[in-house]
Amino acid sequence: MSNGKAEWEKACISKIFNMFDKGVFKYSSLPLGQNAIESTWVFKTKKGPNGKFIKYKAWLCEQGFSQELGMNLGDTIAPTERLSSLWMLLTKAALLDLNIGKMDAVTAFLNSYLTEDIFMRLAKGLEPLRNILTGEDIVLKF
Repeated sequence: MSNGKAEWEKACISKIFNMFDKGVFKYSSLPLGQNAIESTWVFKTKKGPNGKFIKYKAWLCEQGFSQELGMNLGDTIAPTERLSSLWMLLTKAALLDLNIGKMDAVTAFLNSYLTEDIFMRLAKGLEPLRNILTGEDIVLKF
């Protein structure tokens, strides 16, 4: 985060607030016997079609390799289409002379539901929050 430090921090804060607004997680103490997944930030600049800078983007990502099967890892499913299905739809659209567009669901995965509680530590670079009564670290609960 050397260049544009203030802008990168704004991107991080914006991402955290967006996730809170969507109800993705809330602050929580880590229950006894629970494992908390570590997290990290991923940074990228967004550029327009002409290659000019548009904005700073930040993603708060879990470090999935720190999950434990049965503890905080169960089924993993991401609904995507098969390539052959996409080809069939594009072929049908071409035969019917239809226009094809695309869209981006900006916060699509933030709206999914979990069947178990998942706990994640705040990424480095954010001040760790502590429970005033117990002195324990506060984690994010999904």
